[in-house]
Amino acid sequence: TTYLADRIDQAVMTSMRKIFESISGCPQEEKIEAAYKSVIAGNHKLQQKLNYELQRDMTQLESLRLEIGKVLTGDSVYSQEDLATAITTIRKRITDAQEQLEKLKQEDAAKKAISDSIIPAYRQFKTWAEEFDGAPLEMKKMIASRLFSRIEIGKGYKIHLELDTTFQTFCDEWVPIQQLTAIA
Repeated sequence: TTYLADRIDQAVMTSMRKIFESISGCPQEEKIEAAYKSVIAGNHKLQQKLNYELQRDMTQLESLRLEIGKVLTGDSVYSQEDLATAITTIRKRITDAQEQLEKLKQEDAAKKAISDSIIPAYRQFKTWAEEFDGAPLEMKKMIASRLFSRIEIGKGYKIHLELDTTFQTFCDEWVPIQQLTAIA
């Protein structure tokens, strides 16, 4: 099938104009950073709790190890089996806590990387929104190539636009725009 480029360009530009008009509902950079800090704060509290539990379990494991000598001399109130079970249980809790702590640290680093990439992308998006109407067609096409990860053209000039995931993350209000469809 053959399509008229002007018709498609016009439909895409109209959709982009709608998207850029929605910038007024987008959070400012400070709000983006505050949301990031809030998520990180929850992560840090959980890390602190795990560290506390980990230290408590390590202390308890050390106490149980000291009890081994008493079991061998017969001075302990615990049997060998009870002591072995307790040590195994605490070791498992320690291992689980260490794994969960490492996972939280990795999530922390990933969220930091995302945050570091979102703020410059937000600034770029805001600049595009401010300059879009006055920009030449070539510039608008360049913006479209960065703004959309995919543009599909179907029968009857039905156009399906998918925003790049970086730009989708700016506004919760964009949920209906994320899977934008236009008819040229």
